[in-house]
Amino acid sequence: MHYYKAFGLHINSEIELPELSSIEPQALYDLQIKIGPVVLPQLKKTLIYRRGIRAGFGQDNAGILYLNWDGVGNYSATNGNLLILSPLTTDPNLLSLFTVSEALGLILFQRGYFLLHASSVQVGNEAWCFMGSPGAGKSTTAAAFVKMGCKLLSDDLTAIGFNNNGEPMVIPAYPQLKIWEKTVNGLQYDKSELQPVSEGVNKFSYQPKIGFTHEPIRLKEIFFYTKHEIARLFRH
Repeated sequence: MHYYKAFGLHINSEIELPELSSIEPQALYDLQIKIGPVVLPQLKKTLIYRRGIRAGFGQDNAGILYLNWDGVGNYSATNGNLLILSPLTTDPNLLSLFTVSEALGLILFQRGYFLLHASSVQVGNEAWCFMGSPGAGKSTTAAAFVKMGCKLLSDDLTAIGFNNNGEPMVIPAYPQLKIWEKTVNGLQYDKSELQPVSEGVNKFSYQPKIGFTHEPIRLKEIFFYTKHEIARLFRH
């Protein structure tokens, strides 16, 4: 069994998820990730692609959510506390990638978080989010802020909750930022500190695990990126 923390959750996992922050074994946990059979209901094709694979999504009468990634795995998410994976590959890197980047979103949705396809950083005591379509520059912008000394909060998927005063809070994800090689070169990241990721030979993983915070940070700004302009969508 492996023990992690991500998105404010203590996680017990039967598969290794090296992107996440490792923690000491926990008697109590918020989420269990298990290997097991997943019987899929009728699925609908989504608009979500990763590595050229199109995701299928479904839900049954009990409220269990399902994801299918051909050649990778089938997932079921129950009550925001149980994620079951039925692998369709023996590649641990692929299983980890799709579990962390995609399937955890089902759990977060069930737990009532507001989810954005966005990268987020901590600027001072505030969280700034960068949204946009693939290739618009979300991760590149986050990488530039991190290079200037800001803390990474999330990459690709940002979860937002609300505190007792009704203020929106970014729930930090895990210490990994995936950036293209041209971004690595342009921002002068040290390649000896990076790892190639399975999404492509020209993309690298930067993992600022030292000093990564798991405490919610008040959301201040949301920016939306296109390939031609930047728009501020939210300011609190």
